[in-house]
Amino acid sequence: MIIGQEISAEDYCVNRWIKMEIWNRLKTKPHQERLRIVSSLLMGEGAIDVGCACGHSIEHMRKLRPGFTQWAGLDFSKTAIEKAKEFFPDIPFYYAKDFNLKAVCGEFDTVTCLGTIEHTKDDEGLVRGLLDITKRTLILETPARKFGGDHGHVRFYSPGDFQRLFGDYFYIVLMKWPHYFVVVMKENERTKAELLRDFSRQCGTLFHHTEE
Repeated sequence: MIIGQEISAEDYCVNRWIKMEIWNRLKTKPHQERLRIVSSLLMGEGAIDVGCACGHSIEHMRKLRPGFTQWAGLDFSKTAIEKAKEFFPDIPFYYAKDFNLKAVCGEFDTVTCLGTIEHTKDDEGLVRGLLDITKRTLILETPARKFGGDHGHVRFYSPGDFQRLFGDYFYIVLMKWPHYFVVVMKENERTKAELLRDFSRQCGTLFHHTEE
């Protein structure tokens, strides 16, 4: 459901994320739980966080998963990426001006996209870009409700909306209030029963999963 006007990633990051140092909120319990769930679902040998802003989510997740060492970040704000490189010089960061992501960063075993898709009206374009760089697993997180205040959100989702975006893939949608976690598997390395067991343990209420 469309709920607001879209603003550019550059404007959002400069005038809100950086100016207000929003990354400090990632230290709070609800955000730590959100990042714990995502980090526990990582697969393969490397991950890139798309919509990483200044890179702080990556820093939190790599502390939660110390054995998962290959990280990268990508954002659609050039200023945010410049800041990310200053904050975390040991992590490779990429700037993308559009959703043609593969030409910018290549492919990764796992792609995460947290709190980003609700900021664009062209969610299908973003999803195509995300899947294009995903080798094994895409993990997407988005709010399950409309938040008050100016968060830069232009839409919010119901569980059925994800069929439009991921209907051609094996995917699972779960919810740990107030967030949806969508896990898209491009390679079914675990059985559906295993996935449902693991993800339900992490996230709680199961809303939808595709059939094998």
